[in-house]
Amino acid sequence: MNDKKENEMLLNLLGVKTSADIDIGNINNNEWVDLIQRAKEQRSASLLYYRLANSNSINYVPKDILLTLHKIHLGTLAINMRLQKEFSHLVNLLQNEEVSVIVLKGLALAETVYNSAALRPMGDIDLLVKGNELNKANQIMLESGWKNLSYLNRMELDKQHYRHVNFTRGNISIDIHPKIYELPLLDPWIKATKAKIAKTDTFILGTEDFLMHLCLHLEDHYRTGSSTNLIWYL
Repeated sequence: MNDKKENEMLLNLLGVKTSADIDIGNINNNEWVDLIQRAKEQRSASLLYYRLANSNSINYVPKDILLTLHKIHLGTLAINMRLQKEFSHLVNLLQNEEVSVIVLKGLALAETVYNSAALRPMGDIDLLVKGNELNKANQIMLESGWKNLSYLNRMELDKQHYRHVNFTRGNISIDIHPKIYELPLLDPWIKATKAKIAKTDTFILGTEDFLMHLCLHLEDHYRTGSSTNLIWYL
């Protein structure tokens, strides 16, 4: 199966209309295997399982294929639940020390757009704090056992051109941003909206700021040659 056909089939199964007319009943087992691999590469396999399992097309999907997708779905859920647990603990620590937090990107999308921790894979946690609270947040992270892996660890943390500070503990990574570098003139706190993420009261970006940030972040990946994947568009 060529790449164009594979991409069109995957998009159709995910509910995105294309010019191609895809008959799910004519997809053979080898093509299903290729589709799963492409979906995994594009981080959309868990969403693919959800779409198929909740559609009239489920009877056309081979049982072994559906089982493979279900395992990926459950694996995504397990990883994201762990990230949510770490997030909830950390945000409570920060807010108890009067460090305000806005949740960015994947973690915010998983609950406000996808309405499920299993549908939006996440590799890390992105948080935004006020620039003048970054040093305080850094100290809280270090005291909580997180390692600061950023170059910023050896310099002043509140310089305006810094993008984020990266912290790790175990195999979990958290980026804390002092500002939205794609929108340097934006004050994200003006339109920040209260939200409950992972059963924790916090903030997300206002709707327009949220959309603008996602679009510009994607554009930045294209411009710098960084990797992108299909889930960012869905």
